[in-house]
Amino acid sequence: MGRFWAFLIGAVGLSLGMGFFGILLGLVGIAYAFIDTAALPSARGLSLLIGGTIFHAIPLSVWTLLRRRLYDSSRITLWGLAVGCWCLIPLSVAIMLFYWQN
Repeated sequence: MGRFWAFLIGAVGLSLGMGFFGILLGLVGIAYAFIDTAALPSARGLSLLIGGTIFHAIPLSVWTLLRRRLYDSSRITLWGLAVGCWCLIPLSVAIMLFYWQN
């Protein structure tokens, strides 16, 4: 498989992570509009959701901006970075759950 597929797989992984936190953030926003705010996450929980979205948005921006440089790197390096993009999803969810519990 070529460099394009590695780039695409990395971009999809980062987009999935950003989309997951973005959807949760959107659901909390809708819930604030229609449900009593006492049952919703605190400011700490809301900041964790915003932080998770930003945690994936920054690498996605860098990933797309540096695509030419990524294409010039070796295939093993590019595939390693693509796998690393997917590893950010469980890492960010684990961080969010850890801080949400404490």
